[in-house]
Amino acid sequence: MELLIPTWYFEFPFDYEIKLYNLLSYLRKVEDSFIKKCLSPHLLHLERMESELVNFKNSYDVMINDFNKKKYKYFKNDPIDGLDDNNLPEIYEIVDISIPQIQSKIHMGYKIFKTTPQLLF
Repeated sequence: MELLIPTWYFEFPFDYEIKLYNLLSYLRKVEDSFIKKCLSPHLLHLERMESELVNFKNSYDVMINDFNKKKYKYFKNDPIDGLDDNNLPEIYEIVDISIPQIQSKIHMGYKIFKTTPQLLF
């Protein structure tokens, strides 16, 4: 089975339904692999994907908070160019829904790992 690239959420098209379908399809294949007690390389790959998604989400939150802090309260603020052009809000929504899905599969993988220890690579 082919692994999902770690930056799958940045790939074109930025359509919520397509991205969610691709993720759920991949996670279903991973789950089938886990049921067969084949954890490698999927478990470690899911952990890497989770790390990438959490880093993106945290960075996005910091960036938006910094932009909001720099706005003046009593003056007209020009809109920030570039955010909508890069589809960041849509990507953030995709990332936000993906993190719990991936975490649940990681949890499932480690439950299987406890019952049948094996070498992860």
